[in-house]
Amino acid sequence: MHPWVKNYAPLFGRILIGGFFVWNGVQNTLHLSSTIEIFALNGVPGAVWFAVLAASIQVVGGIGVVVGFRPRLCAALLAVYVMLASVFFFDANTAAGTHLFLQRMAIVGGLLYIVAYGSGKWSTDQK
Repeated sequence: MHPWVKNYAPLFGRILIGGFFVWNGVQNTLHLSSTIEIFALNGVPGAVWFAVLAASIQVVGGIGVVVGFRPRLCAALLAVYVMLASVFFFDANTAAGTHLFLQRMAIVGGLLYIVAYGSGKWSTDQK
């Protein structure tokens, strides 16, 4: 295996997948009223609480994955979050809904890879 792949690919992968969650969490926070409305329209009880919880999980978990602080735990938390969101917000009646579900499962796959193999060489958890 090329040294670049072994040393830097996990870092760039973590930045990309963790950054995705940080961005979404920040956007959900900045537009909290819209986020709450989406939760309420989908019949989620306690929409305010769950919207704040979802944004927090995305930001904290995403930062943890990016910097490599407890990356396996953060990736597992995000994977569970994405799977639950996929189940509760799944629209099987449209091709777009099915496509979105499959994209979310691909993200879960990347997160599970971090859970299984860790964060690589560049991580705050490295000893």
